[in-house]
Amino acid sequence: MIHIVLKHICIRTASWLRQQNVCKSDVVLCLVPTSPEQTLITFGTELLGATIICSCIQYKDGADIVPLMKLGDVTALVVDETDQQAVSTLEKLIPNLCPGPVTSPAIPSLKTVIFCKRFSDEDTLTFLESVINEEEADLVDLSADEITIIFTTSGTSGQTKLLPISHRCILKSGLYICEVKGWEEGEVIFNPCSLRWTVGYPGDYLVAGHTRVVPYVKQQSPVVRHTPEELHQSLRSRQSLSEISRQDRRQSTAVQRPGYQPLTTVSGEAGIFPGISSPPKDEEKFVFNLLKEERVIQAYVTPAFLKAMLARADLLEPDDRWRGRSIITAGSVVTKDMIGAWKTLASELRVVYGSTEMGSVTCKIYRGDDEVEEANCGKPAKGRRVKVVDEALREVPPNTRGELLIDSTGWFPGYLKQPQLTAQATPEEGWFRPGDVAYINEHGDVFVEGRCSDVIRSSPQAQRLLPDNLLRYCAEYYQEGFRQEHKEQESTCPKFCLLFNKFPVNANGKLLRRELRHLALERLGINKDS
Repeated sequence: MIHIVLKHICIRTASWLRQQNVCKSDVVLCLVPTSPEQTLITFGTELLGATIICSCIQYKDGADIVPLMKLGDVTALVVDETDQQAVSTLEKLIPNLCPGPVTSPAIPSLKTVIFCKRFSDEDTLTFLESVINEEEADLVDLSADEITIIFTTSGTSGQTKLLPISHRCILKSGLYICEVKGWEEGEVIFNPCSLRWTVGYPGDYLVAGHTRVVPYVKQQSPVVRHTPEELHQSLRSRQSLSEISRQDRRQSTAVQRPGYQPLTTVSGEAGIFPGISSPPKDEEKFVFNLLKEERVIQAYVTPAFLKAMLARADLLEPDDRWRGRSIITAGSVVTKDMIGAWKTLASELRVVYGSTEMGSVTCKIYRGDDEVEEANCGKPAKGRRVKVVDEALREVPPNTRGELLIDSTGWFPGYLKQPQLTAQATPEEGWFRPGDVAYINEHGDVFVEGRCSDVIRSSPQAQRLLPDNLLRYCAEYYQEGFRQEHKEQESTCPKFCLLFNKFPVNANGKLLRRELRHLALERLGINKDS
């Protein structure tokens, strides 16, 4: 029944969007934050035959969102009406900003703005209640190769790139996610990533429905949870969810905590209707307690989070009441010292390697007393192929460092309206260049050591080093023995070594290199234009 409820709510969301003048072949930009509303808008748009882009506004002048909307030919915009920052920015771009038809000199393709009402009041229905009240319209005919979603990525270029994905590719990606990450139907999964990234996109719902827990949800009003039975009753009776809740007072099994609540997307046992994102003061403790209280089976966390957990001896005491099955991590190099964190949290560690363009590609599984091998991302998933090449694109022998290439047949369609960037990403036909330094050992395991753009050489004669190795050089540089051993390579060590308590990272834990560069220039007193 749970899958049927989700299916019918998504169909009704498609009907609701149609009432807002969204049509097949439209491109819808959803600025609603990660929430059940965003999930339903995503699936509803896709069922309508339109294309969805999920994003957020980071700059007050809209400098980040305008290029995206122009490049993607966005025709409809969905925004949370309580998001004052987004509304304020949009008012500068859309002179007649209001729900309904609009015109914008900055975005000529834009024709419709939709306000998503996420919080209840006495006067009007929320988005979710409005969706429940919709009739289920007939679905449009769709081709498996039609574009259903556009992901955004900047990678190493710093330039926004749009990646169009078809219905066929989404389903194929969902199957690979379940294989690589070991997800099974109905499990409770912790995944804090935004739906606007491939790692956060709910494609796995389509092949293995489960309950997903997302942190950092701060309530503006008392928490109201709705069981699948309440959703089903509302669909049949036309009563609003709030009326049913008042009549029945049923609560889900998750622990209620003041202030911060987990967001459980409707696909498994229950759904929570969230407020505005706001991170807790003690992130590690909050997430650790969340994993236990929600009885999470598999948790996706970044290597940075695992490193942070190592410093929390108060949280790493064995607990007989809960231990997850798997910790899944990706996004940066996994090091040996992380073993102490994952063994307390789960029975196995899965290190996944992939990219926005190629999805999940490889996986390394550690269990029991297995020793973590630094940078080992495991073997390619079934049907995936990789190789390591030199600067002339010649495949190198095992255990030889080079640049990683991934077989892109049937995966990478190219970036939208960006042929030059597409050409750079595909140095030879059928192979995608993620821009990573790697080697493959004699057993076929892929070791990904870092980004090619992170490789540092301070002079033509100096040894090429990745940041982790360079840090060791800097730390040991002034030790006499080290200087004697490497005196012919002294130019490898940079003139300055800046120490930061914390690097600027995005919500996925990836380094924001442009912001770091700005901070470094500021601390060194260097004019960036000089």
